[in-house]
Amino acid sequence: MTAVTVWAAIGDIQRFADPQHLVGYPGLGARVHNSGLSTRTGRITKAGRRDLRVVLIEAAQVAANNHPHWQAELARLEPRLGRNKAIVAIARKLLVAVWYILAQHKTDRFAEPEQIAQKLLKFAYQLGKENRPGQSAAQFVRQRLEALQLGSELTTIAWGSKKPIPLPPSKKQSEQRPKWRQGAMNSTWTQETHEGVLRARRSISLYNACQRFAHSREDVLFLLLST
Repeated sequence: MTAVTVWAAIGDIQRFADPQHLVGYPGLGARVHNSGLSTRTGRITKAGRRDLRVVLIEAAQVAANNHPHWQAELARLEPRLGRNKAIVAIARKLLVAVWYILAQHKTDRFAEPEQIAQKLLKFAYQLGKENRPGQSAAQFVRQRLEALQLGSELTTIAWGSKKPIPLPPSKKQSEQRPKWRQGAMNSTWTQETHEGVLRARRSISLYNACQRFAHSREDVLFLLLST
């Protein structure tokens, strides 16, 4: 709901030339008092979109309670500003991040890939199979993570008390896999199969390991030649 409200309130991000213009839109910018001899800032203006200001402050409260970076930011600001002003400052920083994400397509540098993956998985389940044809929930999550350039190292998603949900390999993980010799192995041989063989070798003979995990004589032969 927060994301929808922010998106609807902002509309076309090109209306805002820079982050400062966007911060002023919901009245999160500070008043400036200029006497000609000195300049000082006061409270926020509270001019503009109240609904946007309210959801951003709520988001800042949640972030300050749950996100490692914003928890640290609150701990840094609160002794000097007090909690309420510190939360407003965090809301302002969040809106600046929103501008960079929408206007320059930059990824939030403080994003937690695990949290993003869990939220995407929840969203995938809410969409239902009919709204993501041909994609499992895990594939949906991986595709969105790749678009965000996040979580390339993730292999599973923690999901409450249930067994972690396995993720398809990222492009980076695929590139790091061994380059198998073309034609030497059939299509059923995978990196997982290879790793299984290596684990099994610790406790049983190489030949038995091959027989257990390989799917053809050609696979066994290739494994023996490559170890």
